[in-house]
Amino acid sequence: MENLKVNLRSGEKIPALGFGTGVVRLYSRNPYLFLKTRIRPLLSSIKHWRLDYILKSDLYMERFIYQALEENYRLFDTGRIYGYSEKMIGCVIRASGITREEFFLVTKISDMDITRASSPNDVRGNLEDSLRYLGTSYVDAYLLHWPHGEWIDIYRQMEQLYDEGLARAIGVCNFTIEHFAQLEQYARITPMICQLELHPLNSKREIREYCREHGIVVMAHTPTGRMYEKIRQNRVLQEIAHRHEKTIPQIIIRWHYQNDVVPVVATQSSIHMQENADIFDFSLSETEMQQIEDQDEGYVILPGNGIDNPNYIYNL
Repeated sequence: MENLKVNLRSGEKIPALGFGTGVVRLYSRNPYLFLKTRIRPLLSSIKHWRLDYILKSDLYMERFIYQALEENYRLFDTGRIYGYSEKMIGCVIRASGITREEFFLVTKISDMDITRASSPNDVRGNLEDSLRYLGTSYVDAYLLHWPHGEWIDIYRQMEQLYDEGLARAIGVCNFTIEHFAQLEQYARITPMICQLELHPLNSKREIREYCREHGIVVMAHTPTGRMYEKIRQNRVLQEIAHRHEKTIPQIIIRWHYQNDVVPVVATQSSIHMQENADIFDFSLSETEMQQIEDQDEGYVILPGNGIDNPNYIYNL
């Protein structure tokens, strides 16, 4: 994979493509819920003679992170509510022998992290936990996970940690333009990154244009729409993929790249990791870019209002 970079306003460079683990070992501090939420995936695995995605994630996530490293991924996205994710990423990176400077580590903070009884009650304490699990003295980007609760106060605490160098860049997730306008009244530092659900069926053009005007790098989670049927069966995407002799995910990743969006992919397949990175030997025309843009229908895959489940694992 080509290690192309995107410039952040802070002067840091961010890889053009990242890997995200999602939540690993969900509810593992609660044996009852852990078993309850694993019964259906287990039955599905037995029925189809194929290990369910969730169970594979729990069992083999470290292996998938290793595979991403081997495919030259260097941006890794995680968060406080992602269970064992931070710890697994940290273990793999330390064992890899690759210098810390080559990595771009992203983690997140929200009001739930601060109000949870099992978690530190301020931003600094939560970041210190994240740094310990990741095995590093700083993160490259620290993001406000949701504009929820006392989120402006949280962001202002993040500014202090940025000033101290514990976070090389700070940013936000799941923001609207209204949230940016509200934050602008109180913040000293404009967010450098905004992470959103973003794919051809939910392209968020207005917020992308706002971020471009304000020097904010857009990062996309769920960047290929999880290849749900609505994506796989999309006629326009099929035709463009056929024209370029590429897969639909490759067309979508290229669309992100040409829009200056940094996609964070999540896959358990080394073949798909390779394919996702193999998008630098072709380009989409302006017409094709607009055709993809026109597929937007506001389709949301991960609805949420910033409330996570209190049984999520926190302190390992």
